[in-house]
Amino acid sequence: MPAITSMRNWTQTKVVKPFKQYVSEGAEPSLLAWSASTGFVAGLCPLLGVSTVLALFLHFVLKACGVQLHLPMLLLANLVSVPIEVACILPFMRLGELILRAPKLDAAPTAIKDIFFSDPGAALKGIGHALLGWVLAAPFLVVLCAWLLRPVFAWAAQRYLAYTL
Repeated sequence: MPAITSMRNWTQTKVVKPFKQYVSEGAEPSLLAWSASTGFVAGLCPLLGVSTVLALFLHFVLKACGVQLHLPMLLLANLVSVPIEVACILPFMRLGELILRAPKLDAAPTAIKDIFFSDPGAALKGIGHALLGWVLAAPFLVVLCAWLLRPVFAWAAQRYLAYTL
């Protein structure tokens, strides 16, 4: 039970409390939804370790193009996506293989280890396929997540603004 309690405390302090703060500060639900979806999908990038830098890069590139995003929400959603990132590598790799009509790389854990040590070129191809799958799926995932999150954030804004006024 201590692990569940500490996870609950972490979720409260790192996710729920900041979210309530953003909403109570009056951030627009659609802005929060687009920011969260962009950060979340950036966090699913199959190149491990680059998701936060990628999210910041996307924020500044979109800002230069005139698209305003809520940076704290973008980074919060990026943090939330970390546990899911590794699980999404295989579906993105399969999508990349499907697009390129490449043979499927064996995805068993022992096979992956063997490929990395015996044939690094095949491992790099697999990473490339995963990156291609992510790049192709990312725009659709951002739109889908924003579409799903907007009503949730609008509801949360009504609920939390009622408590702060």
